[in-house]
Amino acid sequence: MITLSEIMLETARLLGIVHEGLADSGTTTTLTDSELEYEAGYFTGGTLFPLTGSGMGQAYYITKFMENTITIDATLTTAFSASSRYAAANKTYSRQMLKQAVNFNLRQLVIPQVDTTMTVETNGTLTLSSGVYNVKRVLVGDEGEEKPNYYWDERGGVLYFDPGRAPDSAERITIWYVVPHGELVTHTAIINDQVDREWLAWASVVYCLRHKLTIIRRDDPMLIDMLNEAKMTEQQMKQKMKVQLNMPRDPRLAGW
Repeated sequence: MITLSEIMLETARLLGIVHEGLADSGTTTTLTDSELEYEAGYFTGGTLFPLTGSGMGQAYYITKFMENTITIDATLTTAFSASSRYAAANKTYSRQMLKQAVNFNLRQLVIPQVDTTMTVETNGTLTLSSGVYNVKRVLVGDEGEEKPNYYWDERGGVLYFDPGRAPDSAERITIWYVVPHGELVTHTAIINDQVDREWLAWASVVYCLRHKLTIIRRDDPMLIDMLNEAKMTEQQMKQKMKVQLNMPRDPRLAGW
């Protein structure tokens, strides 16, 4: 399982804005590491990713950085300690920007989904559950013994089977459908496991670099080179993933 915060961190790593280390000490709101030898304010406005301890899996906004100490916008249940591993991303790409980049790219995807909770009604129709639409395949039978049914149309949230071709209401129905990936709100939210992790991270890098170039409103040779490299890598991975996610509708056969 891959979470939003994991992809945010991977994106930040690819952007080259992350320092990873082991804390010397801390409190429930601060982390101190003598190896954080950066000027005051360097990480202020950035993001802290605890890699161990009570905050693990979260992405905290850094409210202040000075004298080797990071202060976050939350209070942990357990204080940072000398055994706390962490990753800190500077303010070049904010926590909100990293999250926005991941969600933007997820919204571009349609993901095959499976539902086995619905049954055919006695009139030979099947009313789709909320959130289920764009049906691609209908399988009938117990798990491992399913057979496709090709005699249906989807209209207005209902599957209409041809006369004499509807499954029995007692039979197990497996519906394959394709819908956009949902937006992730919490940092621990899980990304659908059909999404390629590397593609998503590189696509998020492309989003961040494009946004940065738009904001500065001038040509930056280094950023442009990074963007071109990221775009090439992202496209290579996207082609591989598109094959995995591609699911055409089963053929529609006549009912006679």
